[in-house]
Amino acid sequence: MRKIKEVLRLQALGLSQRQIALSCAVGQATVSDYLKATETAGLKWADVAD
Repeated sequence: MRKIKEVLRLQALGLSQRQIALSCAVGQATVSDYLKATETAGLKWADVAD
């Protein structure tokens, strides 16, 4: 869950998926999967920032 939140935070800052993947030490496909899942769930960084 922590990595998903970090991916959302970095996306909100405007980083590319490649930059997010490098920062979080995960693959680009994983970042893409996380972002698709959160979009499907309707979650944004502001929803999970607490």
